[in-house]
Amino acid sequence: AAITRPRRGALAGGFGLESYGPWNAVSVPVPRSAADVGQSFGGASPMSDQSKSHWLDDPATPKRLWTVFAIVLVLLVIAELFVTHHHKGFMFNFGFSAWFGFLLGGVSILLSKGWKKVLKRKDTYYDE
Repeated sequence: AAITRPRRGALAGGFGLESYGPWNAVSVPVPRSAADVGQSFGGASPMSDQSKSHWLDDPATPKRLWTVFAIVLVLLVIAELFVTHHHKGFMFNFGFSAWFGFLLGGVSILLSKGWKKVLKRKDTYYDE
């Protein structure tokens, strides 16, 4: 037997939707434990097999991903040597996508640091 709790979320408070139905009166069954969740989805507990780890959990994964991305970038820039651009302008210079992406990445980091100073709240903001 599952425990029922009142529904929560955007429609739980009404927000002008009271005339469309008794949103606060709806109850959703909630499992009591992780074992109940496992039984309802095929029998095994979701935490039963801890020996298998995801490839993203491996500490060497970030270095591997950066290496793969760098190799792909270098290959794409080299491949551009074999492309003939029939148009004129700065967008058709050699390696434009690489240096423009690097430039905009740096600009977005600088902008985000500036926004952080503007939007930052004190640690005790919600305690006041």
